[in-house]
Amino acid sequence: MTQSTSKTIPYCFVDASVSPEDITCVHAALKAADPETLLCVLLETRLAWKLDPRTLAGSAKRHLLRKTESMLSLMYDIEPAPQQEPDQVLIPVQSFEYPGRGSSVKRIVSAGVLDLASFAQGSSTLDHAALISHVSHDPVRLAQLSSVDGLIGCPWADILGRTIWLPSALTSYERLSELAHIFWVMCFSGFAEAVFEMHAVSVREGSAQRGGSADVALCYDEYEQRMEAIVRLLNHNTLAQVEGVACALKRSLVA
Repeated sequence: MTQSTSKTIPYCFVDASVSPEDITCVHAALKAADPETLLCVLLETRLAWKLDPRTLAGSAKRHLLRKTESMLSLMYDIEPAPQQEPDQVLIPVQSFEYPGRGSSVKRIVSAGVLDLASFAQGSSTLDHAALISHVSHDPVRLAQLSSVDGLIGCPWADILGRTIWLPSALTSYERLSELAHIFWVMCFSGFAEAVFEMHAVSVREGSAQRGGSADVALCYDEYEQRMEAIVRLLNHNTLAQVEGVACALKRSLVA
């Protein structure tokens, strides 16, 4: 990982480059993360926090921050294990979903496991028939890309030793979204209490049923179907960019 690649690739709405400075191991990436910022992103992206986590204060903030810092401290003290599958790299994955009302589309940045061995160097190997639409909160998938959720239950040392790509062209929030997903996978059971607290303090939406005539219902149904089609297109275009990432990572990692 000593040779930098100057060529940029379109990914996650930016022109990203795969440089040695952006490739590290999970252990080093988490050690460089600010615990409080990681907590805020974690609350928003993994715990579906309905309130602005930046407004969190008092004993609730201290309790959650202590829990986060305690988990991170344990991770810092663990010696990361050599990666058992060197062809696998953790990368940021963006996906989209339509909440089912209004004109907004939700964008999700999570962590995916990219299997570089599935890509032939310099050739087009993506089977676009394998592209599927986004379902629930899992990242969109294709044969060479899977969610980091599959690492739930793996030894911490194994996860901490895995290679991760954190593109510097992305914002800090996006990079922390990738890290927060990995952190959540590692601390899944340890944050059960935090999930309970989130449900206790979050503002819940009303459960009133929709009213209106059949014409109103049809109007909204057609618009929601259009929005869902837009989301599928966004997801398709996102996955179409994965091949460029894989080729650039392979060039960098074999250098």
